[in-house]
Amino acid sequence: MNLDLKCRLNKEDVPHDFDVAMILPCSETVCLKCIEKSLIIMANDGDESEIKFLECPFCSETHYFNEIIPNKLVNSLLQQATANENKQIVSSHQQQSIPQNQKLLEIAIEEFKNKLDYKNELLNKVIEFNKEDITVKVESIKCDLERFAHNMFNELSIAENTLEKLIIFF
Repeated sequence: MNLDLKCRLNKEDVPHDFDVAMILPCSETVCLKCIEKSLIIMANDGDESEIKFLECPFCSETHYFNEIIPNKLVNSLLQQATANENKQIVSSHQQQSIPQNQKLLEIAIEEFKNKLDYKNELLNKVIEFNKEDITVKVESIKCDLERFAHNMFNELSIAENTLEKLIIFF
């Protein structure tokens, strides 16, 4: 199986291999590295949070970063392709002596581990970005609730004063 899965989002317009495939709400699949390079970050009015979004260069839709998720299908295909490539490297050199095959296998395993570590690192960045967005949203909701409670307390105080005046009046 020869898969030629490439990301088309980079600025040079030259397709390149995916690091971690991500799917946009418009169904386009791009790599996390290109998303990170293309993110637009704006200050959120009224608080210190940031709004992160990406404008899709293919359909021009705007997508918030927290809407962009890993493309499990493409990532699975990439892992299978990487595993198959490593198997092909090993099988093409089976004619060599056992020590040489062992060395090739060790190199292939090391390359696979490095790719896997890198992909895990990028996925952790996605998780961290989402944690930051959730923290900002929780803080915003907390402020809204505090304002609401303060307003309710003021309205209750006004109602009590009005009720006391009515009681005194009657």
